[in-house]
Amino acid sequence: MNKTAFILTFTLLTLAAPPARANDPYFSLCTDIQKARAQVHTPGFFKTIWDLLRLEFAPGSVVRLQESHVVTPPAEFIAQVAPLPANAGENIIFSIEPPTDVTAAPDFAAMQARYKALNARMKHDSKSLLELVKPKTLAGCISRAHKIKFDYAAYMKLAGDYQALHVVRQAEDAKDARKAAKKALGRVKLRWTYFPATDLGTVFQALRTRSVRNVVIISHGMSGGKLVDSRLNEYPLSFFSDLAPNLESLAIFACHGDETVGTYKIVEALKSFPSFHPQRMVIVSKGATLFGVPDSVPMAAFPSFMKKVDQRIRKLQKSAARARPTSWEAPKALCAATFYGLAVTQGTLGLVLNGKFIGTVDVVDPANPRLQFPCSWLDRSKNILVLKSLGLYDNAALRSLDVTAGIVYPGHEISELQLTNYFKPGDHAYQSSKFTFGIR
Repeated sequence: MNKTAFILTFTLLTLAAPPARANDPYFSLCTDIQKARAQVHTPGFFKTIWDLLRLEFAPGSVVRLQESHVVTPPAEFIAQVAPLPANAGENIIFSIEPPTDVTAAPDFAAMQARYKALNARMKHDSKSLLELVKPKTLAGCISRAHKIKFDYAAYMKLAGDYQALHVVRQAEDAKDARKAAKKALGRVKLRWTYFPATDLGTVFQALRTRSVRNVVIISHGMSGGKLVDSRLNEYPLSFFSDLAPNLESLAIFACHGDETVGTYKIVEALKSFPSFHPQRMVIVSKGATLFGVPDSVPMAAFPSFMKKVDQRIRKLQKSAARARPTSWEAPKALCAATFYGLAVTQGTLGLVLNGKFIGTVDVVDPANPRLQFPCSWLDRSKNILVLKSLGLYDNAALRSLDVTAGIVYPGHEISELQLTNYFKPGDHAYQSSKFTFGIR
């Protein structure tokens, strides 16, 4: 095509495009698309090919370790014992696989079949939506939408149905995680145990257990550094507020992992509790921009990440073996929160006392739980114990709202706990409960 013909053709196409009018059914959709195009960088062809090659042949180059935070607890917090030998204590990798009570549910197979069908439809309809992203002008987008007769309402309903099957999608992601973890275990020198789920209660207990030494968490990460467990519950901000003295290191492999340390104040937590180690460490993943998405952490990069974590821990242990132990302040007494009439029928409840996370209760836990915490977390004047739904998608539900609670504090008398329940506006779904009490 010569230059004159090209200009003529371009002019005719431009004149044929309908003007962008606010009353056009596609005006709002195309306006949003044009705004998104201005904000999101779409990689070019060669950049896309380069990203695919990196994932295939050098996945370890995609994710690097954020500079390790090596923490030295105060001298009075370090145990006066000989350094632990390198093989003492458990090393655990927690992954993102849905818990067995979810995947073993009678309707899970049907959900998988529906997910497969919806996934195929989503891929087909997403190609149509992509056609609306290609035009660089609002008028061009509207013209293309009329031409292909794109049904945006039907697409959004399909997307909603697809999103509702998030547990099945997570199970698909878990297959990649299992494969990557198996590969990683062949590259490390310390003995590691692979645990397929990262539900809050299990991880929280591991971090408080005297037998666990090093923990790696594979997790979904959100912008801002928030973590999501294998039941799709958000980790509360005070989740890392009670760490056992045996814990030597914590590593997190997740998108936005570099933001996690500050969001959860992990360094401060490692400094604030008695330790059997002269130094402790936290390591997080630092992702890269892949296919235009910043801070991506593909599962294929986990074996390389895990090998580096294992190396850092062994180096830390060699350094600790040369350190001199000093004095240590014994841990304070433990108190407990007890509940009567508390049974969860859906989702997960997180329990927070005076801003510090003390545990979870979900559908697989027995009714009327008892959760321990350091007595130093109690306040002489006023205390607040909150039970809050943690689900990213689903709200927790209780068998009954007639719940009573008690606090066990040896040698002290607790005032009666006053209960207030809170519900979401609109659908009035259960949101949280709050107990307030004092100490006499």
